[in-house]
Amino acid sequence: MVKYLLPIIYSMRWGRYKMLAPDKPIYTRYSTHLGDIDVMQARYVKQNFAKHYHEGYGLGVITSGAMEFNYRGEKLIASEGLVNSVNPDEAHDGHSFDSEGWCYSMLYFEESVFRNLYGDICEKYETPFITEGVFKDKHLATNLSFLVAQLLSKNSDRLLNESQIIGILSSTILKHSDKRPDVRKIYKLGNKLTKVKEHIKNNINQKISIKQLADIAGVSLYHFIRSFTADVGVAPYEYVSMQRARRAKELILAGKKAVDVAIECGYTDQSHMNRWLKKIYGITPRALSNIVL
Repeated sequence: MVKYLLPIIYSMRWGRYKMLAPDKPIYTRYSTHLGDIDVMQARYVKQNFAKHYHEGYGLGVITSGAMEFNYRGEKLIASEGLVNSVNPDEAHDGHSFDSEGWCYSMLYFEESVFRNLYGDICEKYETPFITEGVFKDKHLATNLSFLVAQLLSKNSDRLLNESQIIGILSSTILKHSDKRPDVRKIYKLGNKLTKVKEHIKNNINQKISIKQLADIAGVSLYHFIRSFTADVGVAPYEYVSMQRARRAKELILAGKKAVDVAIECGYTDQSHMNRWLKKIYGITPRALSNIVL
């Protein structure tokens, strides 16, 4: 069931987070159709958070060290690799478990984000409650770490980000909240799938969003990702990436310059295209150009 939610896996390298300057968090805000998501990556050593609460949710992963905090009448320790969470209006504090401090990658989002996504999943607009302040979920932790790094990156891909956000939050609702709807049914897209593929092909040089594709298919974002993945065998982001690489290969073999092909196929730059051609076909644009010659 859950395998369709998080199709893209990232292998975390915890050590690199220790390069963050202590007590100087990196922060950005990312807007989605579900609502705004605040993104933070931080390394804390001396920070001692006073008791406070958030109007929305907090969801993150400890990437090194350990954090101790009081939450819902318990003293909790979130150590490396564990997911930590807080629900709206639930008071908590926070400090380092030892002298080494801790690093974490966090998402903060309003109640409406979770409620809207829960509505996407089961057409019931209720507010899920995350049942544990600290829990082990290697898959979720890995994807959280990757997503935060992506959202803080200047070369961030919107289609990938949207897919990851929906996957991570859906997985949290389905596995770690008090709302666990039955989602065994996978909708068949039928002839709408052909229209989705045509849209991708005709707009391969544009920034394609999950919402655009889901609207064409006539289903919610959550069900679109699951249904598309089940029908096609790869997630929407992976399919779009494959189609971009295929088109780039065709154009280079037709004699076009790589720098022009990168623009025509919607890549951020030529190096971005090079990576995908190498990843999918195992060949570089230069090698393809030599074939033409």
